[in-house]
Amino acid sequence: MDISNDVIGATAGLVAGASVIGMLEHVGHIIFGKPSGLDKAMCYQEACDIIRKHVKSSSTPSLLWILGAHGIGTAVGGYVAFQLSSSSILGRSTGVVASCFLVGSLANIAAIRHPTWWSICDILLYFPAAYGGASFVINKTPLL
Repeated sequence: MDISNDVIGATAGLVAGASVIGMLEHVGHIIFGKPSGLDKAMCYQEACDIIRKHVKSSSTPSLLWILGAHGIGTAVGGYVAFQLSSSSILGRSTGVVASCFLVGSLANIAAIRHPTWWSICDILLYFPAAYGGASFVINKTPLL
């Protein structure tokens, strides 16, 4: 068992998953609109205030779109991580991907107030999504 393949798999899974999340969130901004007044040159606190107001006024479909982006991106990350991993243990590289995305989500939730239902759903989706993506690699692998 070569641990370097697990590290490569987890790293590639994180990059692939984050890329998919970013692309889907970008499409969501095209469909539902970007935060108005947001500028790259403004200070951090001003940007945070604008983003907080935007999240507070976001529609349910736009929030569901973001949850979908997080779930799909995490599933892709879990798939890539397990595909490139040398470990037959599903939780090794896939768990790293899910854990990293969960930590990012917790930081986001702590920094920007979201609706409670959205926060709970976002926290609960990472591990099932990553394991679901990894289960497409081979159907006969036990979960642990």
